[in-house]
Amino acid sequence: MTQHSRRALTLIELLVCIAIVAVVVAVALPGVQASREASRKTACSNNLRQLALGIHQFHNSYRRIPTNGWGFRWMGEPGRGTEEQQPGGWAFQLLPFIEQGQISSSISAVSGTERANRLAEMASIPISIFRCPSRPGAPTMPVAAEINYVNAANVQFSNRTDYAINEGDWVSNSGPGPRSASLTDIRSYPWIDSQKVTGVSWERGSARLSDISDGTSYTYLIGEKRVSELGYGTSADNGHDQSMFSGVDLDTTRWTHVPPAADSRHMEPLERRFGAVHFSGFHVSMCDTSVHFFSYSIDAKLHREQGTRR
Repeated sequence: MTQHSRRALTLIELLVCIAIVAVVVAVALPGVQASREASRKTACSNNLRQLALGIHQFHNSYRRIPTNGWGFRWMGEPGRGTEEQQPGGWAFQLLPFIEQGQISSSISAVSGTERANRLAEMASIPISIFRCPSRPGAPTMPVAAEINYVNAANVQFSNRTDYAINEGDWVSNSGPGPRSASLTDIRSYPWIDSQKVTGVSWERGSARLSDISDGTSYTYLIGEKRVSELGYGTSADNGHDQSMFSGVDLDTTRWTHVPPAADSRHMEPLERRFGAVHFSGFHVSMCDTSVHFFSYSIDAKLHREQGTRR
């Protein structure tokens, strides 16, 4: 009888094959990761573009950019318009102009405890257009324990925004807002001196595009905000610890008196800065709706001046 021998891989050959596969994977993986990040950066840029277009539609309706509300203890209030009487900030006021008006429209008809509960529910609704795909974190995250809203029930988990409106190079230090919506409390509350604000949106006020004498293509509108890595899934970062539907706060606002910075594990004093999770820079939508990618090493003077409307 003729014997047929079957050749098998030796242990050495198997190890060589494994080593070759490992080298191929090691070479290909950075390229795959870079391609995925490039795709996420494109999506992030598109988000800012859509938000800027929404603000332009808002401007076409009201002849100004959205105001930034009352303070961090107030949730946006359906039915209170878009001017000084609206406690919610720019993100809340923008909802009808980015096809999200249904989130708040049904709340106008209710009052009392039911209204407070619905406002709390509204604060926990995530909206993907406000999130950078590159930044880790769940759609909703814990709210800082000290945040107790005046007009909403207790909010334990809320949505977040990775994008912030530009208030310029002067920090207003806006407070929590009045104790109630009564005329007495509104009039007695120490509102900021808005004449010192150099950006495009601030507490109970905002600019018109015609006010931007520096040119809409040279002035920041909305940009990515720097967030501590410790705050990705927690309320550890004061600039990323509550709902984007609140009034003016570190969560929804950034300034240009300090240079931008990349996400890191550091906390203060970086919470007022523009920045991003991206390795080399951050996106900004200018007031003409164009979106640019700026390096973290951008000249500090240029960065500061691009935050001012004059």
